[in-house]
Amino acid sequence: MQVARAALLSLCLTVSTVSAADRPFTVALTGWGRACAGGLFVRTKTIEWNTTFVTCKPSPYELLESSMQGGSKVVVLRILKPSKGCIYNIIKVRQSPPEGTWDVTGFQSLDAYRNHDQPEWFYTTLPERNWLSCPMEESRN
Repeated sequence: MQVARAALLSLCLTVSTVSAADRPFTVALTGWGRACAGGLFVRTKTIEWNTTFVTCKPSPYELLESSMQGGSKVVVLRILKPSKGCIYNIIKVRQSPPEGTWDVTGFQSLDAYRNHDQPEWFYTTLPERNWLSCPMEESRN
């Protein structure tokens, strides 16, 4: 009886661990300031990002990256069907200490995301290489 109980407990712990790891990344964030006032909403099937100057209506997305970098959670998403006026189809979401504070950066292309740290991309006036970085906090509902 104790062996069966132990096996059942082990199975329950395994199932709960797997389901927690497989849970999709979802978050509701609020931004502030001149360019960043608005919100980012990552739901299980759609993403939406609204700022003062950019409106990305709810759209399906794909996960490009999910990792821990220097103790911070980093998630990179690609908007699959950007709405008209949504110029940032790659969105990097990085949790910053303290917990509940995030940095959200939008890039206009996968190349811009991959190369934005390079001086020839960072110090440019080409509009397709522009990006927007916004400090955000978890929405309190």
